[in-house]
Amino acid sequence: MQLDNDPSIKLSVACREYKQMTGDTIHVSSMHRWATRGLKGIRLRTEYAGGQRRTKRRWLQEFFDEVTAVANGSSAPRDPSCTETSVERELDAAGI
Repeated sequence: MQLDNDPSIKLSVACREYKQMTGDTIHVSSMHRWATRGLKGIRLRTEYAGGQRRTKRRWLQEFFDEVTAVANGSSAPRDPSCTETSVERELDAAGI
């Protein structure tokens, strides 16, 4: 098991990090929504530890970088499971 220098933080703590980054406040339910449903097709990366959903400061920054890229016109990364499903569908249609 390799530990990195970026410890996991509770989403309530991530809200405080958001305020430091932007100057705006955000409710913890928004963090949960970003983790489960996403924003502009991008989901906030999280993990469960101690029975709580947690994220990392690095993951929070990556999330905002990806959302910004999508908002500026680049496409959202495709979900690999969707791609695999469509490929399987095409192979079945071709009889392979």
